[in-house]
Amino acid sequence: MKKFAGQNMIKIFCTLLAFAFSYANAQTQPHPGLSSPASIYRDLYSLKREVGPARNPRDLTLGTNAKIESLANEHLQSKGTVALALIDNGNIVYEGYAKGANEDHKLISFSMAKSLTALTIGEAYCSGKISSLDDVAEKYAAELKNIPAGKVTIRNLLKMSSGVRTSYKHHGTPYFRATDDLLYLKVSMLDIMSKYSNTDNSSFFGTPWNYSNMDTDALYFVIKGATGTTFSAYYQSTIGEKAGLKKVSYWGLDREENEIAHAFYSATLQDWIRISLYIRDQLKNNSGTCVSNFVKDATSTQAYANTKEFSNYGYKFFVKNKSTNSNDFWMVGFAGQRIGFNMKNDKIILNFSWTAEPERTYRLFKEFTNN
Repeated sequence: MKKFAGQNMIKIFCTLLAFAFSYANAQTQPHPGLSSPASIYRDLYSLKREVGPARNPRDLTLGTNAKIESLANEHLQSKGTVALALIDNGNIVYEGYAKGANEDHKLISFSMAKSLTALTIGEAYCSGKISSLDDVAEKYAAELKNIPAGKVTIRNLLKMSSGVRTSYKHHGTPYFRATDDLLYLKVSMLDIMSKYSNTDNSSFFGTPWNYSNMDTDALYFVIKGATGTTFSAYYQSTIGEKAGLKKVSYWGLDREENEIAHAFYSATLQDWIRISLYIRDQLKNNSGTCVSNFVKDATSTQAYANTKEFSNYGYKFFVKNKSTNSNDFWMVGFAGQRIGFNMKNDKIILNFSWTAEPERTYRLFKEFTNN
């Protein structure tokens, strides 16, 4: 009897220990549905909308950089990294996959999608569908007329300076599992914005930088209203065509079938490379076109963010990495999703990883830019 009771106590202790570990892990991971490197390339979507390939896919060119190959191989074998690419002067000098990933997998963006939403706003603005970045969002988005974000200018939404605060801060969400609830169709973006945009005092608008997914989601409704089409269709006809995407990619949808503009875009690594080269092309364009000027503004300081990793913020791009000590800019997503650009040395890094070890990526990029 004592032996049986002792065994039961051990089982209870192990159960409680497992629960405590699961709970602690949940508190540190805003996406509890994700638990391994495979999550980065697994199809997570309950609903998604297809982005078709470009009519003229961009050819990618290869180059060499023997000095960085061994460091890149080492980085690729780190705990959670599943895909890595290095671009030097527009040429791919390293492309690698690990932990089951391959060139056909769609790699998820998480918050790197915010940068794509900003670029799509730029296309709408430069085509005349948006008259001014200083227009308020509700001018184009009827859905936002009774929501505080609707009274914020597009420019302030772009640079995360809306002044629309949320009750809690957790990776830009107003509550712990808000992004999961969007992905798994429990709520919509408008549900969250209606409930948690909890100030309508216009004196707050344009206040200092505050990271919030709702600022990006408000821009989604601006694009939808200004263009009269779906976000995916407009993204495909502008960014997708100009980048020369080769394969189908996807945007995840909320329960009202709106694209979740702040987080859930997935594409192959080579199409992420094409997107990166599109950004590079615009920055190297000295003809002064509206789009190139917008991208230059988007990737330079528009607000002082002063986060752990970065000093400044542009239009959905982080600027001036504290680890690289360089005037670079980055697309940043949850865990290890990072695309970094150093235009002075014409180098780009693309990293997809489950583990939140960005310092490894920054060290590799610093080595790469110095080679």
